[in-house]
This record gives sequence, C-alpha cells and structure tokens, in this order.
Amino acid sequence: MSDEDGEGRAGSRIRRRGKQRRIGRKPKGKARRTPKHLDESHDAEDTLESQLPPPDKPNKPLKSKFWRKVKKVGTPRKRHRVVFEVEESSEKNEDMKETSEQLDEETYTEVISEFVDNSSSELISKDVIVVPDELPEVPQEVATSELETIDEETPYSLFISDPGSAPKELQADLAVLVATQMSTLLSDRWTVDVVEGTVRLYIVTKHDNVAVSKALVWSTTITQIFVHNKPLSADHVLFDAKAPNESDEDICGYLKHLAFVLEHAEVCNGIIHHKDMWNQNVENGKGTIEKAIFEDYKCMRSSNCALILLDPVSKCEACKNLQSAMKNQAIRKKKSKNQKTTNNRYLDRQQLDAKAVAIQLEKRGLKKKMAKLEKKIAKEIEKNSIGISKDLSEDLGKVFERHNAHLTPVEKLFWSEQLKALSVREKNPRCMRWHPFIIRLAIHIQARSGSSGYKGLRHFLQLPSERTLYDYTHYVDAAPGIQHETLQRLSRQVEKLTEAHEMYFSTTFDEVHVRGGVVIDKKNGEVIGYSHLTEVEEEMKKLEADMAGVEFDKVPAKSVLMFLAQGITTNLQGIVGIYPARDMTAGQLFTRAWSVIYSMESYNLKLLTLVGDGAATNKKFFRMHPLIPPGVIPKLDEFPTDVVYATINLVSTEKRPLFFIVDPPHLLKTLRNCLANSYGHKKTRKMYKNGEDLSWEVIVKLYDHTMLDKFKTNKLTKAHVKLTAFSCMKVLPAAQTMSRSVSTEITDLVEKSSVFGGHDTLELCQFITHVNDAFDCFNSSGDAQGKRNKLNPLLASYRSVDDPRFNYLLKDMLGFFRDWEADVKKRKGKFTKDAREKMFISKQSYESLKVTTYGFIGTITYMLDQVKAPKVDGRKLNQDKLEQTFGNLRMSGGGNRSLNVAEIGQKCVNLEVQGRAALPTKRGNTEVLDESWEPDDTPLKKRHKT
Repeated sequence: MSDEDGEGRAGSRIRRRGKQRRIGRKPKGKARRTPKHLDESHDAEDTLESQLPPPDKPNKPLKSKFWRKVKKVGTPRKRHRVVFEVEESSEKNEDMKETSEQLDEETYTEVISEFVDNSSSELISKDVIVVPDELPEVPQEVATSELETIDEETPYSLFISDPGSAPKELQADLAVLVATQMSTLLSDRWTVDVVEGTVRLYIVTKHDNVAVSKALVWSTTITQIFVHNKPLSADHVLFDAKAPNESDEDICGYLKHLAFVLEHAEVCNGIIHHKDMWNQNVENGKGTIEKAIFEDYKCMRSSNCALILLDPVSKCEACKNLQSAMKNQAIRKKKSKNQKTTNNRYLDRQQLDAKAVAIQLEKRGLKKKMAKLEKKIAKEIEKNSIGISKDLSEDLGKVFERHNAHLTPVEKLFWSEQLKALSVREKNPRCMRWHPFIIRLAIHIQARSGSSGYKGLRHFLQLPSERTLYDYTHYVDAAPGIQHETLQRLSRQVEKLTEAHEMYFSTTFDEVHVRGGVVIDKKNGEVIGYSHLTEVEEEMKKLEADMAGVEFDKVPAKSVLMFLAQGITTNLQGIVGIYPARDMTAGQLFTRAWSVIYSMESYNLKLLTLVGDGAATNKKFFRMHPLIPPGVIPKLDEFPTDVVYATINLVSTEKRPLFFIVDPPHLLKTLRNCLANSYGHKKTRKMYKNGEDLSWEVIVKLYDHTMLDKFKTNKLTKAHVKLTAFSCMKVLPAAQTMSRSVSTEITDLVEKSSVFGGHDTLELCQFITHVNDAFDCFNSSGDAQGKRNKLNPLLASYRSVDDPRFNYLLKDMLGFFRDWEADVKKRKGKFTKDAREKMFISKQSYESLKVTTYGFIGTITYMLDQVKAPKVDGRKLNQDKLEQTFGNLRMSGGGNRSLNVAEIGQKCVNLEVQGRAALPTKRGNTEVLDESWEPDDTPLKKRHKT
C-alpha cells in the first residue's frame, strides 16, 4: 500500500479474523487458511480501500485522542468478519456511506450507521461494515500519536501506550473492540459482553439454575477472576503473568492465556465432611459455607481457599489444612469426655482458692448430711430391730460349725479371725493379735486397692489398721544393692528342709523402667535415685572427668536391675539384688551378677543357673566367661557347640557348673518375629530353606480363610497377623501363632484347596512345628490333676536323664536349624553376605536358641543325675516369676505405673512381707498356674518404735 493511500484515509482501519457463517467460513476440523492481508505479495490495489473514492471536502482535523467504537454483529455463534472505520469528519462519513451503497450486496452484507462526536459528545456518522474474507491490508502508519504502529506479523494485537490514561469514551471503545476479538478467540463455552467499558468473559453452569461458574473481568484499569461469584485473591499464581500495561504487551493474548487456564483448571471441591463443625468454623472466621448452586452438593471452603487448582488435586492446601484440623477436632471430641471439674494445673491462683473454698463448703455439707442420716438409721434400728434369744444364738453358732468342715484352710482361718476380732472389739480393739497370714493378706489388699479401698473394706470386715500394716512393711529401710533380709529369710527356710536338691536355686535378672528423678530419704538424708556405681566404677568415672576437664556428676537412673532367686524344686523365691542403672553395660552386669552369686553362696543358697532375656548385653555377659570343660555333662559332650552355655562357679565349694539360659518366652517371640518379617510386616527377611520360601503371607492367608469358620482349630485373630509394637512383646499371641494347630491346618488346606496361592508350605510347617515342640519342652511343669500332661506329653516334668526330649532338642530340633544354615550357605547364585543372612533366622536368635537348649539340658541333667532330684520342672528355668513381680510392682503403684527408685525399693520390701499372699496379676505377660493361697504362720518382723 502506498503512502498516498494511507494519507488519504481519515483514520486507521482495525480488523480481526472471526468465524464466518456464510462468507468465507472454513470447514470444521480443517486448518485455518492465512488471510491475504498477512501475505506480503498481496496487491494493495485490490483492497477494499482502493475502490473507495477520495473525499470531496477537506477533512475535519482529528483531535489528540484516537476514538474507536465497536459494534458486535450477530450472536457469539454467528459472527462475521467486521471492519470498523474511524472517520475524521461527518463529510467523509457521508462519502463512505454513498460508496457503500454502490457496492455489491454480496460483498457488503450489512451497514450500520452510528454517530460519534469526537469533540463535544455530539453524534456523527460512523459505518460498521461486514465484509467478505478478502480483507485489505492494515495501514503501515496511523495518523495519530496515541496509536502506535501495528505489526503485520501480529495483526490482532492491540498496542496502546497507556490504556488506563485514555478517556472513558476511548476506554469503552477499546473494551468493545477487545470483547469482539475475544469472542472469536475463545471456545463456545465462553460468553462475552461489555458493560460500561468492562469486558466480561464468563462460563455458565449446565444446571437448570443457570449461574456463572467462572468469570474473567477486564478493563483498562484492573483484571479480575471470579469463581462461583468469589473473586480470586490478587496474589494467586494466575496473576503472576505480566499485565499488558506497556506498549509491547498484547491484551488479547493476555486474556486468552488467562481464559484458557481458567477454563481447563479444576475448581477446589471444598470440604463435604464434618458438617456438624461447619457453623463453628464459620463463626471463627476460618471458612464459609457454599450452597449447592454451582455444584451438586453443599460444601464448605476455607477463608483462604485458592478456588482454582492448577495441579491435578481435588482440594487446595488451605481446604486440606482446614479439613485436617476439623478431623483432628472430631477425633479429640470423640475421645474426650466431659469433665465435671477442670484439672488444677489449668487454673490460676484465684481460681484454685475459689475451688478450695467450694470443696470445703461441699465437704461440710456432706458431713452434716451424713450425721443426719446416721442418726436417722440409728433411730430406725432402735425402733424396728428384733432381739435374738439365747437359744436362737446357740442355733446359729451350731449352723456355722456344721458348715465349717466345707471351708478351705484360708477360709477357716479368715472366719476364725473375724469371730476373734468381733469378740475383742467390745473390750479393746488394740488387744487383737492378728495371724501373720491375715497381716500378709491385708497388706496385699492394701497394695492392690489402695488406701481408700482398704478403708472401705474395714467398714464391714475386721482387718488390721493401716498403722499396723505400716509397722510391718517398714521393719527395714529399703536400700539398693544386696537384699540381706531376703537372703536371711531364704536361708532360714532352707535350713528347715531335709532334701539336698531343695537347696539349689536359679536366679533370673532383668531391668524394669523407672521414672527419672531423685528424692531425699528423710531418715538419713541420703539422695536416692542416682545410678548405682561400685567404688571402682565411681573412681574411674571421676578419673575420666578429670582427664576431660569437666566436673564429675552422678546421673539419675532410668532403670533398675533386679535379681530374683527361686528354688528349682521348691516354691521359695525372693528379690536378692536391686541396682539402679543407666545404660547398663556387660562389664557392670558382670560385677553385679557375681556379687549376687557370692552373697547367695555365703548364705548357703546353691546357685546353678542364671536366666536372662535375649538382650545383647546379656549375651555379651555370657560370652565373657570361659566355656565349661568337657566331661562335666556327658550328655552334652556328644553334641559339641561353639556357644558359651556354662562356666565353672568359682565361688562354690564343689566347683559346680553355672549354666546360662536365655528366657524361652523371649526366644519364642524373636523366632515369631523373624517369620513375621519374612515377606511381611517389616519385610526385612526373605527366609529360604531347601528350595522353598518361608513367607508370613501364608499365616495371613490362613487367617483370612478361617476367619469366619466356627469350627477352626487355630486361635488366630487380627492381632496375631497385624503386629504392632505392643503385640510383638506379648508371649501368648506368639505361642498361638507358632503352634502345632497352625501347622496342621496349613497342611490340611494345602491338600484340599489352593488357599495359599502357590506359596510353599512344607518347610514352613516344619519350622513352626519344631518351634512349638521346643517351647513345650522348655515349658514343662508338674500337673496335679494330670490333664495338662496327658494331652501333651512334652509338658510333663523331667524325671530321667534318658528322657527322649533331650535327644529331640539336640539332634532333631537343632539339626533342623543346622541343615537350614548349611543350605543357605550352599545356595547357588550371586548373593551378598547380608542377603544370605536374611535367608535364615537372625544370628542373635540362633545363638540364643543354642545357649538355651544346652543350658536347659545341662541344668536338668545335673539336677537329676548328680543332685538326685526326683523331678524337675522346666518352667522353673524362665523369667515368669520375675515378670509377675514386675506386674505386682506396677499394680501397687495405683494409677502411677512408673515408679521411681525409692518407690521400687519400698515396694520390694512390701512384696517381701506379703510372701505367698502376693498373687500374680492375670493381666501380665505370663501364664498363672497356681492361684491358691496357702496359710503361712511364719512370724513377721515389725518396726520397733523409738
């Protein structure tokens, strides 16, 4: 196009390419062809402008601002290509109008006249013409300083130096022009309109109740996005794009980008759960409730809801956080119970004083009420009571005597003490002399039920006073170290025994957790609660502190190491050693264990076995001793081993052996855990034997298959297969999992159906069977009724050194694991050392199994062969008695199950006084076989008042 053509025109022609309905509409699905006005080779003389004659009259000079007006032609779905003329004068408009009338109707389909006053808002003529697809080129220059040159490469861009500074009329024209262009650039879902110079692009819902779902509002001064009639925050990531406020920005491209993202972005789903908490959060300003206008459901949104989601998620972070907070609030609300009173630690000083006054007033009122009721009851008894004649009294006495023959010894003793106390009460209650067993029983009741429970029993039973019990439980001061009072009591009891085998003891040791902190003994002023150190250990600690240049400080104890001695063939037992500790080492354990051994031997208590759990410290302590020489136990010489299962007791006079045993219940739990971690639970092992994988999934599938079976033979529950940190420590689930009933049922199901999905089960069943039988051998005990041992002969007491169970443990059971270990080593393939170790049970468990087997057989055969004991129970060689003692200590603490060092010492003295009256709790981790009381008339020591 020549410069003359450009100067002869009154203004600039701005055009856009749209959807053609009848004229030049492209077929659906085909690529849009390039308009000719983009082609540089297009001849300027063929354009529409070349057919228009020049104006006859001079043009009216154009003002400084460039005015534009746009009118939409047709609906959004039926738009035509539109050319907008901006004229300089009304005369030019008339010429253009005449020219338009001369054009062909097919070329110009519609002429719309408008009038715009460029100077004084008076209307002048302006043509809006619909033209065919053959469009003229865009002029290279525009005769105005306010409109910059239009780039031919981007004919649809609008370049304005400062749109916001234009007058309202110009801004309105620009808005109409932008709206017209955007209507063709967007998809059919969008609706475009212009209101007072503002372009509004919006998408309506598909529901019957039509509502705006998403909206994009643009003007020369601001850009806003609305989602469900809620404005998007200004700091949203959508607004990070540079706004078109400079001459090099494209308004249509900017709006097209926002509209595309807005159309394809998902809307945050909000929160649909916890509806009972919506109103509370709305009142707190945390969110708003959105009714079901835009969606099919009613939801709640966070006050900081992002509304638009650019990532493939269902909720924004703000709504997720609010939903999580509401969920936690619901859990706390479900768990919490309404308390009548607030805990004192949440009250200030003024509230505490008010509460104390209220309690005192309530207490005073209750005392008055009780006094009135007691007087009323006394009057009723005096008024309505019936006297008993002497004959009737004698008859009642005879009735009691007649049924006295059916009472147990404890019941007879208790009834006689009640009658004795009733006869003495009228004279002087202090004259009552209680039987020692009744005192033990009263101390046991007080320890279990607490002071308040014991006081309640004394209202209708004749029992010793709490002051009397205090004198008996504090006859000696509790102190850490060797418990000489217990050793003296055991020594006196052993002296009364006549059989030699009754002098032999086994000692079990373990640590119990204590609450940190120290207390001062009010009697001697000593500080109790620090870790117990020997003189040598304390001097070494001081030397290390001096070398490091720091001050030596004692550390509070975190646990208490306790030693419990129990007779191998008797029921004698007692705590013989208490050592507060913190991070006990094998060397410290060695020193304390041999101190206990020396003390027991000095009191003529012959120690034969040490029993500990499978902790690494304990097994390192065992390895610190030299192995017993051959020939001491001929039965074990036939099967040599590399583990230290016994040593020589150098303290004893006859240099007898000292055997080591790892607690069989702990060993059973570790073996079950090895199987549980094989292809299951923690998945840290891949056990393999003889071409088969030993998988925990078999146990899980067995539980799933027999879960609803009323006649199943196993005892598996969800707690057996879904292990937790707590259930892993329980012995009973481990014993029921590694049982013969489980292996038998697995074998039956393999033959009948394919329940286990191709898993190998032969070696797994053998593994479970060997563990079950070995634990039965270790858990043998006497059965007075004969039912327990008749059903399972492996549980019978040992009476002969030729018992076949010894050969089974040494040859068959340990042979199974020896073959397993050899098979793993010979397995073909490139496996690392760590991978091969995971194919077998843990090396710690295997070492414990060998130590337990050899130490157990050595103890039993020594007692039967050399000590000539008539029988030995395997249950005497485990930690059950110590675990029951720990349970009694925790129960005696009441609600405070974690005792400190001082309380542990005093509770141990309390248990020493109770003796056989201290029955173990059923909630412990051991099986209680004997729950009967035996009256003990041994005199008790009593604290002497000074």
